[in-house]
Amino acid sequence: MKIDTNLQIDSPLDHPEAIRIKDCVNTVLNGDAFGAMIISDGGLGKTRGIRQMLENWGTEGKEWIHIQSNVTDTRLYASLFEHNDKLIFFDDLGDAAKTKAGITVLKQATETIDGTNRFVSWNSPSTMLSNTPPRFEFKGRIIFCLNQLSDENDPDIFALKTRFRSCTFSPSNKTILEMTLPIYKKLGNDMGITDEKCKMIFDHLCEITTEDSFNVNIRLLSTALSFYKCHQQRWKRYLAEDIGRGREDLIIIDIVNNLKLRGEPAHDMWRKRTNKSKSSFHIRLKKLREMYAI
Repeated sequence: MKIDTNLQIDSPLDHPEAIRIKDCVNTVLNGDAFGAMIISDGGLGKTRGIRQMLENWGTEGKEWIHIQSNVTDTRLYASLFEHNDKLIFFDDLGDAAKTKAGITVLKQATETIDGTNRFVSWNSPSTMLSNTPPRFEFKGRIIFCLNQLSDENDPDIFALKTRFRSCTFSPSNKTILEMTLPIYKKLGNDMGITDEKCKMIFDHLCEITTEDSFNVNIRLLSTALSFYKCHQQRWKRYLAEDIGRGREDLIIIDIVNNLKLRGEPAHDMWRKRTNKSKSSFHIRLKKLREMYAI
């Protein structure tokens, strides 16, 4: 896979395809919205990028706070009370966004009753909230990330999305590699790996990655660096095992390794399952062998 290594990117969110994430966050930082909701897979560098924006905007602990752990709906309510005059960044709101109570709290925190004030309330008894009032005014703002919404057709979920500046981000593998390259370089330097070796490892990762591959993210890049540092004779094999294989790769691996077919029987099975030619089988098979994946 060929990527553009000349992009002027200091943060993953500087990538042109990630501009909507930055714009959603900036509407909150500028005070033009009460909340922003970012929906995408993990490991893309969103947290780092948003933190950089927040650090340039204000002082952590004074104007804003970062809550990193997955929070429940009761913890969400308590957090809004404890920091009701701050901008709160939840980088994993997972569980709280899956319950009616959590969704209601988020809606209340971003909805004005009289055009000016926002009040958040919790009416059900809960020992987890024994030290918080049943109702309070929230003057802060919220930015949160999710891997996915529980049901986007649910009326409450739809109402939630309309109250937040939202972005659903599903980048291609090419974009992921481009936007995470600055983080990769820093990781390599922190591990004591030379720029030349970092480039060699990254070029190999780009070579074996296709748009059908999955598990392509900053964690895979970190894994590639650590495997190279500790296992220089076997790192390519380990990386090939860890990177998700696309459908056609899996079919070839099944034909060769599991069914143990060779020659015409293998070609016939390939044509039957993919409707592709004998030559395409051998091109893909050669590539897989070069990647130590078969």
